[in-house]
Amino acid sequence: MTGFFIGLLSYICRSKKHMKKNFTVLMLLLLSVFVKAQIVNIPDANFKAKLLAASPLSLIAKDENDLKIKIDTNNDSEIQESEALAVYSLSVGSSNIADLTGINAFLNLKSLSVQTNQLTSLDVSALHLEGLNAVENNLTSLNLTGLSALKSLYFNDNQVSGVLDVTSMPELAFLQCNSNLLTAINITGLSQLKHLECSENQIASLDVSGSPLLNYLWCDYNNLTTLDVTMLPLLTSFNCSYNQLTSLKVDHLPNLRGLLCGFNQLTVLDLTGSITNNSGLNTLSCRNNQITTLDISDKDLNSVHVSNNPLTSLKLGQLNSLYCYFTSLTSIEVPFPAHYISVHDNPQLQSLYVKNGGEDVQYVLTNAPNLSYICADESDMATIQQELMENNITGCEVNSYCVPNTDTPYDIILAATYDTGSDGCGNEDFFIPGQKFTIDNGNSSGTIIVGASGNSILPVSAGTHVVTPVFESAYFSTSPANSSITFPGLTSVVTQNFCVAPNATHPDIEITMINNNTAIPGFDADYTVICKNKGTTTASGFINVSFDDDILDFVTAEPAANASLNELSWVYSDLKPFGSYAIHFTMNLNSPVENPPLHQGDNLTIVAYSAFNDDETPSDNIMALNQPVFNAIDPNDKTCLEGDTITPQMIGEYVHYKIRFENTGNYPAAIVTVKDVIDTSKFDISTLTPIAGSHHFITRITNNNQVEFIFDNIMLPFDDANNDGYVIFKIKTKPTLVLGDQLSNTAGIYFNYNAPVVTNTAVTTVALPLGIDDENTFGFVLYPNPVKDVLNISSKLNANIDSIEINNMLGQEVMKVLPANGDYGIDVSRLPIGSYIIKVTSGNGSWTSKFIKE
Repeated sequence: MTGFFIGLLSYICRSKKHMKKNFTVLMLLLLSVFVKAQIVNIPDANFKAKLLAASPLSLIAKDENDLKIKIDTNNDSEIQESEALAVYSLSVGSSNIADLTGINAFLNLKSLSVQTNQLTSLDVSALHLEGLNAVENNLTSLNLTGLSALKSLYFNDNQVSGVLDVTSMPELAFLQCNSNLLTAINITGLSQLKHLECSENQIASLDVSGSPLLNYLWCDYNNLTTLDVTMLPLLTSFNCSYNQLTSLKVDHLPNLRGLLCGFNQLTVLDLTGSITNNSGLNTLSCRNNQITTLDISDKDLNSVHVSNNPLTSLKLGQLNSLYCYFTSLTSIEVPFPAHYISVHDNPQLQSLYVKNGGEDVQYVLTNAPNLSYICADESDMATIQQELMENNITGCEVNSYCVPNTDTPYDIILAATYDTGSDGCGNEDFFIPGQKFTIDNGNSSGTIIVGASGNSILPVSAGTHVVTPVFESAYFSTSPANSSITFPGLTSVVTQNFCVAPNATHPDIEITMINNNTAIPGFDADYTVICKNKGTTTASGFINVSFDDDILDFVTAEPAANASLNELSWVYSDLKPFGSYAIHFTMNLNSPVENPPLHQGDNLTIVAYSAFNDDETPSDNIMALNQPVFNAIDPNDKTCLEGDTITPQMIGEYVHYKIRFENTGNYPAAIVTVKDVIDTSKFDISTLTPIAGSHHFITRITNNNQVEFIFDNIMLPFDDANNDGYVIFKIKTKPTLVLGDQLSNTAGIYFNYNAPVVTNTAVTTVALPLGIDDENTFGFVLYPNPVKDVLNISSKLNANIDSIEINNMLGQEVMKVLPANGDYGIDVSRLPIGSYIIKVTSGNGSWTSKFIKE
């Protein structure tokens, strides 16, 4: 071209005659050729049309200031080289472009997007790109030579094959090459790489060790047999599904949020190491592998997918959705609330524990033919029953009491030792029976009361558990005050023993009286009196039992009693703190033909009491047992030992309940659990205290109102002579009760996995006994109450007092006086300790009340 112009210029200069005219022609010719040389050759009409469509209102082109611009600024429907140099960002996607010839004229281009076109080859080696997007084309070749400044590269959904070598791009941070035909990727030296997606290729090996900043790695649907990601501490999302991996180490990944490793050949998935403390992991899918054991009990996950594995052991933590089907599991426990639980197609599944406080849970239980027991929240039971019915699963028991699933990874052995010599706990000291502990793991809390042995094993899951001993009174201090126990730790079993010492001198005993069987006219009835030392000093004294000799005859006692006409007495001594002294005695009831006769519906009143000097709570030194008489025996029942009524004076005080059970089946019961839901508007559940039981048991309180007395390994026989059991507890009523309030309660008794046997409803009413008049129209005042020596009676209205009569709880008169008008004091110091009814008679009527003699 240059030679042509030189020759032309020489010719014109030689023609002097026509020199002026020819010079003009020359200038016009030169201008035309120069302009034509500036136009970029763009043979693809769709490409050219897209470029010409750029404007400040479109996203096609941007300048160096990231402002949207028009490329064809001179409006000649062509793209000059000068116009191309003004473009720094170009987006020509979805335009049916098949040929990108002309792109190399855009020498200042930093970002190029040509996604969703018809390109089969792409050569951008002449450019200095920092970002290239060529996804969804038909590329078979891609020339990236010289792109050393490239930071992001996307060419998903093409047909590029062979080895992708991007080692010459040290600044590359984002690489997506999904759905190609690549057999290998070389990313050696890419220390800035943060995001890598190479899914759906034919890659057999992948080395990511040189890219420690990777936080996103998806390499699923390849031919990988090994993969090491342990050098990627910043990894948050990892998908290696659909490969041929036989092992996978994911420890030291504290930032991992999602792990997808399904459809491999993994036999073990170890989620220990730094990942143990990873609170951000929320998605796990390891479906379709060969995993037999999986422990994720310390994880808080949103979605868990473990299906199609030969699992025999699965320990779950917190989750929202569970997909667990086609496994070898026989039992599945979901210990925390979830919203979706799919456990269908588990032919060996026998039990499902889903009692966790969840609400509106969706269950999928299809094809679980051996499912025989489901423990669920009461709010979910109807939903589960419907699911079972729709899938024709019969013979599956559903209830809200969880027979303890001991398949938990950790144990806490709890005990409290009493420091008898105030010199620190040692071998000479003893475990405290029936000690109460509260346990709180941050998500849930509960109470456990150990049995008579003084210690108990508490199965727990991973996490931190704060254990605190609780006492009925403020007489004691403990060391430590509480204990924080974290699993996993150095061992899977932790023994926590609290040392308990008195904080002062506190004399305090308690009397409880129990009927051991039903009172039937003409038959013997057995009773037990328990004297417990609740104080801090050794106790000694007398125990007395008063009864109505007209209808009851004393038969025998162990230990032997000092018997009089209507009273039995025993001496006890050296009863240490937390110790108990038990007395058993038998009475014979009058028959319907004796005089006086006993019939069904009558009531027996037997009073047990003990005199103990300076007792700090004398009100519990006496107990009146009011026992109804029946003609038949109900083997499973609940009764209030105070009877059908309690007096207003007992509001805010303890009442006692006995729950009896009997194995009427044809096989020994390995575990019996008595479940009681406490009405917390009437009772203070924090005061619930077990008194006695027929067999060894522990007590568990959950959900702030549910108490469970667990007789584990009881092996209760089914023959009539040995198939009975019971539990007795006390609990304080709320001080807000008023006259006429009713205490109604029903218990459920669970034998092994069977449906609960529901007891009768025990109803006790706050009422005035023996015609006590709560309307004190005479203005009488009784004080002090309780009383030790002189009981004062005064009438604010100066009513005339004709007589005062004092009766014991059997209705027997023990004192009668004829006072003067006005104030009067009665010496009751010689009366035995106990409760009494006082009747004050005046000319206009009588007033009855109750007092306690200390």
